[in-house]
Amino acid sequence: TGQWNAIDLSLADLKTSFPTADYTQVKQMSFSPANGTFYLDNLYFYNDAISSVSDVKTYSVKCYPSQVSSNLNIEAETTINEVVVRNLLGQSVKLFTLNSLNTTINLSNFATGNYFVTVKLANGQSTTQKIVKL
Repeated sequence: TGQWNAIDLSLADLKTSFPTADYTQVKQMSFSPANGTFYLDNLYFYNDAISSVSDVKTYSVKCYPSQVSSNLNIEAETTINEVVVRNLLGQSVKLFTLNSLNTTINLSNFATGNYFVTVKLANGQSTTQKIVKL
């Protein structure tokens, strides 16, 4: 009570405990009984059933420079489908639809400030990086 607690929930353990449950589309969780106010933050689902590092393939994405006055360069090891630029409120400011391994985006008309750039790849992966528009 009155403090943050960390709880690890392994999907493999949940599947063992509840073999008929479908965890592919988790939309809501509840904790009962919860007396008073209950805060839930930084919820991570993971599958610890991966047998080795070679089972995981990550695709590198580079956004540079991180402090940009006009052109932002984006490069990836796999095809880039979409680039979304958002302000600090999470509002989409600009959407670029692509089909390439690299691109240059002109941000010269953007207001000075901080932005988040989300790069969505053809393989379903995405990454978000912070940039500063000078």
